[in-house]
Amino acid sequence: MEKIEINGITVFIEEAERHLQINDIGEADLKAVWPVLQTRYPGFELDLCFRDMDEPADLLAEMGAAILDDCLKMVVKPDEFLPTNSTAALLAKADFAKFSAIHDKTHDPDFYWNSRRILDKWDIWRIFVMPEMAGYTMLDLRNINQSEIFCVHADNQPARAELLTAAINCAYEAGRDYVQYMVDRDNEAEYAAARAVGFQEVGFYRGYQVKSI
Repeated sequence: MEKIEINGITVFIEEAERHLQINDIGEADLKAVWPVLQTRYPGFELDLCFRDMDEPADLLAEMGAAILDDCLKMVVKPDEFLPTNSTAALLAKADFAKFSAIHDKTHDPDFYWNSRRILDKWDIWRIFVMPEMAGYTMLDLRNINQSEIFCVHADNQPARAELLTAAINCAYEAGRDYVQYMVDRDNEAEYAAARAVGFQEVGFYRGYQVKSI
C-alpha cells in the first residue's frame, strides 16, 4: 500500500485495487477527510478501523459503512506466554495452493487478506499449518516492535493453542516485544484458546467498510 496524507490524516491507498484504508481515526478527522475522499476517489472501497475509541455512529451511517469486525484486542508478552507442545509447521511456498483453497473458503469474499493478496505480500507473513492442513494461522511481521496473529482456524481448542504457540514462538525468535491478536468478540473458542497460551484482554477493535465511496 502507498501512504498519502490528506488534511494531515494518513490514508493507505492501492490504486490498482481501488482500495483505501484509514486506521484509528476520530470523528473530527473523519468528517474532515470524507468530503475529500468523495471527490478524489469515487467508487473506491474504504476500510476504517477504531481501536479503543468511540465510533461516530451517525457519520458512519451517513457514509453507508457496514461493520466488518468486532473484536477484543488481546496481547501476550514474553513473561506471560504459556506455550504448549506444537505440531504446527511453517507453510512452504510450494504448498500455498493447498492453503489458499482452505483459506478462501473460510472467509467472506470481502475479507481483505484473500489468498491472492497474501501471496503478493508473501515476505511479511509466516503461515503455520497443522498436519494435513487441519488448521492454520497467519503471523504478520511488518511491525518491528510487535507481531499480530490473524485467522486462527482449527476444529478444537488444543489445535488452536498449538497454532498460537508456533506463531508466538516465531514472533519472539524474530525479536518482537509482544504479540497482538484480535479475537472475534462472539467466538468463545478463540477467546479460550488465546487465554490458554497467556493472552490478556487490553482493549477492543472495530472495523468498518464502505463498499463504494
